[in-house]
Amino acid sequence: MAHVINEKNWTPIIDMEELNGIHTPSLGNRHTPVNHGTALNLFKTNLEDRGIEISNEKGLLSNGEKDFHMNYIFIADISMPDVSDYVMNFGFVNFNNRQKSFTLLLGERVMVCSNECFTHQLADLGRRHIGDSAIESITEKIDMGSNRFLDFADTRVQEINRLKEYNFSEELVGKALLDFHRNASDISNSNIGRIVAEYDNPCHDEFKGRTGWDFLNACTETFKGIDNPVLRMKAQSHVSKTVNELCHIA
Repeated sequence: MAHVINEKNWTPIIDMEELNGIHTPSLGNRHTPVNHGTALNLFKTNLEDRGIEISNEKGLLSNGEKDFHMNYIFIADISMPDVSDYVMNFGFVNFNNRQKSFTLLLGERVMVCSNECFTHQLADLGRRHIGDSAIESITEKIDMGSNRFLDFADTRVQEINRLKEYNFSEELVGKALLDFHRNASDISNSNIGRIVAEYDNPCHDEFKGRTGWDFLNACTETFKGIDNPVLRMKAQSHVSKTVNELCHIA
């Protein structure tokens, strides 16, 4: 087994055979755990059948005492035509501890700083692990998600182009930070302070333009310090929605 990569006990693994060998227990009469290897195979097979090529695959397996091997997160890159500074992300979460449905992940990764931003979590395409048809339903949800990904990617490219042109004033910064403080329990006050520092003095010259895109990357640069990937995804989804709304894109 790979080494623990953070204090929240998640380990990196994408090997299908190793994932297939992990058996998680049922947590009730109607609970039907879905093997992580099966979920990954269904996901990758669907993309292969559509001719969608992925790269830079990453997987995280829970390794804590309470949810030992119960939960798995997978994400991969998908390049977009005529886009050079970022790639799209597509993946899923397969939680067998009943705390979250099987959910598809959509977003982007900025290559200059390896920032990931899970812009959307397709919870409406999620499937609880219940009943004999769990695998069939997850297969259907993956297929529907793949259809939606193609539309999402085109739309997201247009959104990012608008963010790159939108002046993110001090007033908008204040509104965003106030929203984080009031409405985003997964974004700590200390991280709010780090966002301000990163926006004022970005680590990368590419994000010194004071635009909506620059502010979004200040947030995701900060969130790289959040060890728990679930909390990081929630924070990323929240800031993306907030920035889009402030830039009149939502």
